[in-house]
Amino acid sequence: MDRLATGLVLGTTTAILLARSYASARKSVSSKVCSSITRGLSSSSSSSSENLNALRKLMAQEGLCGLVVTSEDAHLSEYVSDADQRRAFISGFTGSAGVAFVTHNNALLWTDGRYFLQAEKELGSDWKLMKSGIDISLDDYLSKQFPCETTRNNNDNTSVPTSTSSCVVGVDPALISAVQAETFLSTLTKKNCSFVSTKANLIDIVWGNSKPSEVKNEIFMLQNTNITGENFLSKINRVKAKMESMSPPVDVLVLSALDEVCWLFNLRGSDIPYNPVFKSFAIVSRTEKGGLGAFLYVDKSRIEETARLQLENAGVNLLPYENVYEDVAQISEQSHRIWIEKQSTSWKLWQSANKNPSNNNNIVSNQINPVKMFKAIKNSNEIEGMFSCHRRDAVAVIQFLQWLESAEVTKEGNLIASDGFANSELITEVIASDYLELRRSEKSKFKGLSFGTICGVGSNGAIIHYHPQKATAAKLTNKDLILVDSGGQYEDGTTDITRTFHLGTPTDYEKKCFTRVLQGVISLSSAVFPAGTGGFKLDLLARLHLWKAGQDYRHGTGHGVGMFLNVHEGPHGISNRCAPQSLEPFVEGMITSIEPGYYEDGNFGIRIENLAVCKKVIQNGFGDTSYFGFETLTCVPIQAKLIDISLLTTEEEEWVDSYHTKCFQSLTPLLENDSKSLDWLKRNTAPLRKQL
Repeated sequence: MDRLATGLVLGTTTAILLARSYASARKSVSSKVCSSITRGLSSSSSSSSENLNALRKLMAQEGLCGLVVTSEDAHLSEYVSDADQRRAFISGFTGSAGVAFVTHNNALLWTDGRYFLQAEKELGSDWKLMKSGIDISLDDYLSKQFPCETTRNNNDNTSVPTSTSSCVVGVDPALISAVQAETFLSTLTKKNCSFVSTKANLIDIVWGNSKPSEVKNEIFMLQNTNITGENFLSKINRVKAKMESMSPPVDVLVLSALDEVCWLFNLRGSDIPYNPVFKSFAIVSRTEKGGLGAFLYVDKSRIEETARLQLENAGVNLLPYENVYEDVAQISEQSHRIWIEKQSTSWKLWQSANKNPSNNNNIVSNQINPVKMFKAIKNSNEIEGMFSCHRRDAVAVIQFLQWLESAEVTKEGNLIASDGFANSELITEVIASDYLELRRSEKSKFKGLSFGTICGVGSNGAIIHYHPQKATAAKLTNKDLILVDSGGQYEDGTTDITRTFHLGTPTDYEKKCFTRVLQGVISLSSAVFPAGTGGFKLDLLARLHLWKAGQDYRHGTGHGVGMFLNVHEGPHGISNRCAPQSLEPFVEGMITSIEPGYYEDGNFGIRIENLAVCKKVIQNGFGDTSYFGFETLTCVPIQAKLIDISLLTTEEEEWVDSYHTKCFQSLTPLLENDSKSLDWLKRNTAPLRKQL
């Protein structure tokens, strides 16, 4: 009997209400249902080998020595729909970041430090993991080690080219950034090799009828300007004003990032799990005569009727999705000055924008487009909504933590589900994730999860982006650290929070590691810095206490967050890598995560994550410069029993007590009808020295 049915058998009012609420929550929003691909696409070794063999046969027929398989869709999205999970299909690796390179003898997968352990588990024996930042990069591999394979005949009597000069590497031009493609092109050209666009996507051909269909759900508009703070006409006019202010003025702006299109028109969809976006492109024309100059490339039959009429009546041109490439090429041929951000544009669309070679110097490509910046700098309404949704989200997390702490414990240290949830089964990582989702689904304005919940017990917590599967999920115990990274999508904002906790007695070593991570959170949250400072300079604050103990972590410290949009957004970020996002200066109104961590493979993982909004704290500092700081949005207590108070300075201890006071004051009004959770909140926000 399934979990829902067995819950009803208990016959208690609580069980019935929970079961009904759970069923309703699971059915209400498609965006939060984790796809079959992200829930474990890993192929068996036999099917993986068969897929690779089929792909290599197609490559030989096309005269290719190698094929680059990216993770992205035509919009270079970080998270993609099931139908765009091509790299996951061919490799079995389901992480959100990575690139595969397949030759006739080798299959290589590059990914970053967040996914090393996951990739090692998911990749089959046909594949070799290449660790970004440790192993040679794909570009260096193409330069120094490719081609290095002996030629062999295939079963169909086709053969791999034998000479370096005839070596051809292919890629789907719609699924790779123009910057990356031109880097590979330059590298291979120096070796007398070719880098070409494939006529068809070879992965799709291998995938065949098993490939998931594209999502065709309804697209809707955020009508409440009390939430958005601005209607779409105002946004379009603001963008056009920015285009006119450029020197010389820009005629046409081309947008391909899905969250940018959504923000501009105040539209949302559900084409990609957890991300309220839809497949589309947009063009804004400053010089359009007799019209608004806004063009939205989308299947307009999907737009909710009221929203469609609003767009059309305002003068927005709704055009077929696939027409954008031809239209951009025509704009190029007409010698218009085009703003198209090269870093976030596919090679295919970039080639359209460069259709007219004589117009190449008339393209603005290396400046952040205005929509990306406007979207990142939240207005007062958006910030108010983010504070509000974080309070409601915090209630869900506290109800979850209280539920876990009140669970009955077996003699082996496992937890038994209470309140009639899961028919009193032993709580696993999946059951815990489902219960947390249920509690979120009960909150007002909830639209779905903002990403698949990361719930890792013990050694699973060391897998930075671990997602539990029902068949292999570990049981929660009172003997191990538990890491839960989760978030929700609400009509008025997006949340992302990580809490690491222990339901028994942590070791002194675990407490010291946790406290060093906490000190990183405190240092960065308390920072005051001059205007013009980017995340690269701030990142040190989060790592310093770990470094003193010879510890570190292999991921960034902070990422931007959208307002009921993608949980990861730019242009800013906090990282120890000298990259465009970490160099982008923070501006008042930007939202970032603050999430240092520490992970020991095979042992445990620790991460503490809050979201914070950048605010001005000093108006006229040194040299009349403004100074900024962060105000924390997240309001969930940090577990006191994991803190080694002897490591904290007086100021750090005061920060924790002040943060907990804020949590108590913000959440008490929302918990008046939940005495158990309110009691939990009181206990866990008391001064540290009273808790310890």
